[in-house]
Amino acid sequence: MQREEILSIDEFVAHADELVESLNVSADKLILTKNGSGIAVIQSWQEYHKLQNALLMLKIIAQAEKEIREGQGREQSLVFSNLNHSLDSRNE
Repeated sequence: MQREEILSIDEFVAHADELVESLNVSADKLILTKNGSGIAVIQSWQEYHKLQNALLMLKIIAQAEKEIREGQGREQSLVFSNLNHSLDSRNE
């Protein structure tokens, strides 16, 4: 389960090495604040990559729903082929 930890930017700077290292072994996120307001979210590269892939999938689904509404359907095999190609190229 993902956990979010809220830290001031000063706390993060003071312990950046160990905090970043801990992100590499967990799915946690760090929320950084300055003067009590959120300024940034830090997460591991792996978690960022998963999020980007999920957003890509949502974008593809939204585009497909639009095309279906407009009567521009495509063969399922072509859709999945294009989807796999898109995901593969993002992983390179």
